[in-house]
Amino acid sequence: MSQFILCAMWRNELQDYITVGHLLYDPSFAKNHGMVGFMYDTDYIKAGHGSLDPKHIHTLLDGGNYTVNCGGGVLPHYFQQFLPGEFAEQLLFQYDENWSSITQFEKLFVLSNIYGDFHALQINPQLEKHPTDINDISDLDRLVVKFRAFQKDFSDTPLDQKLIGSFSSFQGKRMKFDYYDKDDRKRYIVKLNNTQYCNDAKVSSFLSDVQANAGINTTSSSVRTIGSGEDVLFQENFANNKVVTDNGVKLTMYNRVNFKVLVSDLDSPALSKNITYTTVADAIREFSCNVQEDLIELYKRAYFSASVNHTNNGLDNIEMMDVGNNEWRLAPSFNNLPSPYSDAEFKVAFDDSLIARNLFDLNEQFQMRLATSVGIDKQVAMALAKQVDDAISSAPELATKHGLSQNDRAFLTGAMPQLSTTSFSASESINKGPRI
Repeated sequence: MSQFILCAMWRNELQDYITVGHLLYDPSFAKNHGMVGFMYDTDYIKAGHGSLDPKHIHTLLDGGNYTVNCGGGVLPHYFQQFLPGEFAEQLLFQYDENWSSITQFEKLFVLSNIYGDFHALQINPQLEKHPTDINDISDLDRLVVKFRAFQKDFSDTPLDQKLIGSFSSFQGKRMKFDYYDKDDRKRYIVKLNNTQYCNDAKVSSFLSDVQANAGINTTSSSVRTIGSGEDVLFQENFANNKVVTDNGVKLTMYNRVNFKVLVSDLDSPALSKNITYTTVADAIREFSCNVQEDLIELYKRAYFSASVNHTNNGLDNIEMMDVGNNEWRLAPSFNNLPSPYSDAEFKVAFDDSLIARNLFDLNEQFQMRLATSVGIDKQVAMALAKQVDDAISSAPELATKHGLSQNDRAFLTGAMPQLSTTSFSASESINKGPRI
């Protein structure tokens, strides 16, 4: 028996959702044991609206129809972004042991009956849903206490259907919640501390300010201490904002696609070796409506990642968003935590050999090689690198502003040795592994 998921997309100019099309799945289809397809709605194509995914599911390709050839209920690349991440998968398995045995389509179908809010994208909006956002700080505090207790022995899962919607829409290994602040009327992604090395909420907020000082387009974030005494990171959801205008409140939401989607299935030797910033830059050239500005932004982020040993710079942590109608731009940076290990490999390398921080210095030669990888003018690259270097030199003042502890400072000095010559250096030290 065939199953389908109705998909709707928010249009900022209309201030409303419109039907995009349907995901279709027939598990009884003999060939390849069940294939998943997507079909755009005819009226959506005729109106000239934007593609969900400019790489695989373009409105102008194959009449707006797309089929996943590998079968087995595997979703199109774009829709795989909305499956639960590793942390949520573990919780869902604790909630229902059958969870791991169903296909990708079946997982999305089951969850669409509980929640379907992916901001710009809504799945099965015709069904009654549980709200996905938490909107009370005391409720958030109680949930954090429950989840911390669960993490001790992974028993007595705190899940209910509302909670499944709140955290299952996020990728990754870190515990995250969808939060709506009733006072400022903004949507936030709440991220809990996930490391033993430092207060990563404070460190992440601190590094976001450093990025902003370097002219990097980054998400605004802040740290709040909840009732249990834990610091948590509140990161603005840049793809879901309310803007006050003369005509009232306008809701702006953007369709997003990560680079794991945009570079998949590319017939490129680079993908069989280390994925490099050349891979990302090539995708920007193919899809961006302002290639030069996005390449400059990419270079600054790449140089910043090298500077702070941000090794978790993978393709799923870099996104593009549709700011108009098939007007794709590099989305703001939202992931920046360093690794304390100098031999940890970057998920996106700077070139085929520059794969770990203990293999290079932040000198002019590195700047030139990175410029070649990204494909920008070398003199421009040197000026951009100086912007980042200057921003990092402001770290001591920002560390005080963010209330970084001695342990936080020691952690950052280990990941960023250039700080050791400034007043940022901490008197304490930590020993978590090889240093740079």
